Parts: sequence; structure tokens; C-alpha cells
Amino acid sequence: MNIFDPKNKLVELKNPNEILITLDIDWAPDPVIEYCVNLLDKLSIRATFFATHASSLISNIQSMDNFEVGIHPNFFNCKDYSKHLDEMRNDFPHAKSVRSHGLFSSSNIFDLYRKKGFAISSDIFIPYGINIKPFWRNRNGSLLVIPYYWEDGNYMGDGKFNIPDFSRLEYTKGIKIFNFHPIHLFTNADSINFYNDKVKNIYHDVDKLIKIRKSYGIRNFLEELSSTIFSFQNETRTLFEFSRSALKL
Repeated sequence: MNIFDPKNKLVELKNPNEILITLDIDWAPDPVIEYCVNLLDKLSIRATFFATHASSLISNIQSMDNFEVGIHPNFFNCKDYSKHLDEMRNDFPHAKSVRSHGLFSSSNIFDLYRKKGFAISSDIFIPYGINIKPFWRNRNGSLLVIPYYWEDGNYMGDGKFNIPDFSRLEYTKGIKIFNFHPIHLFTNADSINFYNDKVKNIYHDVDKLIKIRKSYGIRNFLEELSSTIFSFQNETRTLFEFSRSALKL
């Protein structure tokens, strides 16, 4: 095998322009997560949740047909990456997908993902990237990397909030993973300043969060996006479903 031939690293897909949805839980309280589960159900969206912690609700999500629960390990200030992954593996024994908090990664961490049985990593963010394709991290084809295309926090930092013309996505080649955070969907956030000034200090006070919800924001973005998704493709899939279908993992 010629390891320098990109054809041996990139993965060719039946639908090279598929849109996928993921959520980084980021220690959100259960009522906030449950709100997102109900919203996604209403929109008929299958999605992957990346869990930072265990809870009874997140355990229930693992058994739901529409969702996958991967892990969202926090390696900041972590002295033992292997031990931390073992702890998360213990909480989520069936997890196949991983994305680290803050995209903290290294060659050693990627190797640990493979050794501990994770099949998919989405630790790379390529904002509005063209021609994004999954690729094999390892020569033996044991860890598939799927970069993601869009994130709510990044989008809200770009200026005045608006919802773009999603029809243009039809002409943007490549896999497009849209990544959301439950806290932003629950509060319908419209800017990072809103999150920093109003949300951050009451992160776990659900009653107060409800009172400060915005009337037009990220939740509306997802609702509009969902309509466009189903005009392009018949269904949405979790990351593992996407990988299993394309690669027979």
C-alpha cells in the first residue's frame, strides 16, 4: 500500500454532502438536556450527544432509537488521560464516538481513543469547510476522524444574529456536521455576550434560565435548518449510524 496516496486515507461516501447533527452536553442540567431531546424528537432529527457526565436522563438517552451517546472528555488540568477515559468508558460502556471538551487533543490521546475501543473521533473543527471528508487516523483503519463544519458558539461570535439562506448548503460540497450546545438551545441564545453576561452565572438554575430566554436565536436556527436538511436528504443519522452504513463498522 502506498501510504502517501490520499485515496488510502480518505473515505468515499454514497452521499458526500450529508448533514449531521451533534450536541456537546457540557455539564448542562437534566431539564436542559431533556428540552433538547424533545426538540429533536419534534423535528424528527437523529443526533449524537457528547456527554461530559453521567445522569439518569443521559442513561435513558442511550436506549432511545433516535440518539447516540458518545463521550466528551475534559482533558484540561487532567494528569492521567488514560484513567479519565477509563472512567468515562465505565459510565458509557457502549460509546463509540468521542469529541474532547475544547478540542483538547494530541497524538497520544488519539492513540488512547483507538486502544480503548472508540471508533469515531470528531475532534477537528473546520468552520464552513469545503469538501470535508472522513479520514482514517491510523494506518490500520481503526479510528475514523469526522471533522465538523459548524458550531453555535462560533457562529454567535460573528456579530449580529441572523439565520442564513440554508438552500446554499446544496452547493457546498462535503460532510457538514452542525454542532449545538443544550444550554444555547434552551435559552435560545443569540450571542456569546448574552451567554457570558446572563447565562453563565445561573447555568444550573433552570427557572432563572427560562425567564431570560431570547425570542429569536439558536433554537430558531436549528428549526429552520431541519427543514432544509429534509429537503436534501431522506433522514438524519447519528455519527455511528453514518459510519456503520458507509464503512460497515
